[in-house]
Amino acid sequence: DVEHQRLSGAEAEVLAGQLAQGVPPKTIVAKIRAGTAVSSNEPSRWQLVTAKDLHNIRDKFKIGKSEQRDSNDFRSVEFWVTEMEAQGDNSPLLYFNKKDQLSGYEDDFELALMTLPQQKLLQKLGSEKLCIDSTHGTNAYKFFLTTLLTVTEDGSGMPCAYLISKRVDTETMVRFFEAIKKRTNVIHCKAFMSDDAPAYGNAWHQVMGPVQHRLLCSWHVMRNWNKHLTMVTNKKIQNSVKEILITLLNCTDTENFKQLLQGFRPTLSKRHDIEDLPSKDKQELEAIIKYFESTYAKRADQWALCYRKCVGLTTNNYVEAMHKTLKHGFLQGKHNRRLDKLIWVLFTMTADKIYARGIARVKSIPDRRKTVLFQKHKAGMEFPEADMKAVREGEWLVKSQSLQKFWHTVQKTSNVCSGCELHCEYCKACHNMYTCSCLDHVTHAHMCKHIHAVALQQLRHGVSLNVAEQAGSSVDLGSESFLAVDDPGSLMVSAQEIVCSAAQRLPERTQGALQTSMEAAFQTAMKIIPERQPEECQAIYNDFMKFIAKHKLDGSSQQLSKKSKVMPPNKNVEKQPRYGVQKDKRAHSAFKHAPTLLQQEAIQQQLMSGEEESLFIHSGSDHDYISTSSRRK
Repeated sequence: DVEHQRLSGAEAEVLAGQLAQGVPPKTIVAKIRAGTAVSSNEPSRWQLVTAKDLHNIRDKFKIGKSEQRDSNDFRSVEFWVTEMEAQGDNSPLLYFNKKDQLSGYEDDFELALMTLPQQKLLQKLGSEKLCIDSTHGTNAYKFFLTTLLTVTEDGSGMPCAYLISKRVDTETMVRFFEAIKKRTNVIHCKAFMSDDAPAYGNAWHQVMGPVQHRLLCSWHVMRNWNKHLTMVTNKKIQNSVKEILITLLNCTDTENFKQLLQGFRPTLSKRHDIEDLPSKDKQELEAIIKYFESTYAKRADQWALCYRKCVGLTTNNYVEAMHKTLKHGFLQGKHNRRLDKLIWVLFTMTADKIYARGIARVKSIPDRRKTVLFQKHKAGMEFPEADMKAVREGEWLVKSQSLQKFWHTVQKTSNVCSGCELHCEYCKACHNMYTCSCLDHVTHAHMCKHIHAVALQQLRHGVSLNVAEQAGSSVDLGSESFLAVDDPGSLMVSAQEIVCSAAQRLPERTQGALQTSMEAAFQTAMKIIPERQPEECQAIYNDFMKFIAKHKLDGSSQQLSKKSKVMPPNKNVEKQPRYGVQKDKRAHSAFKHAPTLLQQEAIQQQLMSGEEESLFIHSGSDHDYISTSSRRK
């Protein structure tokens, strides 16, 4: 009865071979229906193949699921850990903490990973910039994925270590960083960026020591400010506080920032008294002032731009972009459920990043920073000589091209460029040789158009800018001690090794048992063949040669691994959870319209002078109008 028949083992293996080669199920079904003549009496089981059958075969032979070592997710992870531990010194496993082995919690889970190429790149590049952040939604157990990332020479992010954990607290991060320290020794980084959670920075300081710049992501800081500002019901007070906070954040001069910070409370208090606010508004204003003073005013060096000059880190976009690539690229925008798949995807993504680094070093692919460098150079060429004034030796004032009567300060440092990645061949200089007070240079740490204008002026006047014998320190191009690991060939080999180590292999005992079974079947067939007719023997030979070619048994064998347990055909498939489109019930952002540079300059003057000004500003695409009514103290 065809209704209750199953596909034979040979037919299932044929379909499994096509699926393993990447043939889409729809194509397989279409070829079966187009290439087989249907009997008028009753079709065969082969002719009744559906996409559901192919789905069951894919599960049975574990095609596309090489990451699953066991049907039970946690047992599969333990098998992964056993395989990684067997790799010895090259093991990507930092440590594995299940239940209360280390933390004391009964239901704890921590799995830290770092491959050998990641370790070498962290040792080479980690002394400059490190970013860390955690994300959710990568598994069904609500475990967090924490990524430690460094920035490469071309300005791209390179993940160096991963932590899958149930908690993100100081104790967990300390264990994570201590495991990294055992592999890499102490890493003295210049800039360490995280979100507003203190666990990351405190743990790094405890394990690796202090950093020169401990930074908070500006986006997370502004999000926290917005969260508290939306609690202020008076829109006029909300906008007033918002403008002052953004002005403080974007101030590029340290001394001016200190004065602005001192004027935060007095300025808002004067507005509070002048306008005779109701008691509710007074309480809300006092609450927002106390919140800022207790939470952010005492650690301004972690969020104000004036304390991160030429660092090149403003937000945690490097980690955010990597997490977006993980979720929407490698996980295809689906909600992943299993941990073993997450481990496999992390290894695959790491190999992809390392391979891309090797390709970029071979092809010398220009990155976006070099494109921006050329654009800034063209903008600097348009500056007239009258817009640049020499204040003293090594210092110039450059007129702003967007704001009237506003000048930026450009200063020459003692560094000498010896050919770094962002060296401008036309100006004979780089971003390390000059500093500028403009927001572009302070934020992105590259040669702004004002620096290009000054450097070109110096070349026109015959001033030598890049003499090797000139006094001053040379720009550090990075350690050369890991060139053997970081050359393109080694990078590509390392990427292949990561992929191969993540591929599932059958245990030796299982392979031996299969080999014995196949040999016994072959011997039985050889005994029966002489009894067959010559035409049948020829047909068997032809089928056998096709079988050898199909499964590449002539030297390049490709083994298909089966599940140890076949799922019942009537078992319902687990539905993937979907993200529904929900209405945004949150309050509207208080930072929807940030103050312009002209507005920020007026607010700075108000905070520093102590005047009580009411600003009436029209901000449009055509002009900026400002009128003030002032009263002295």
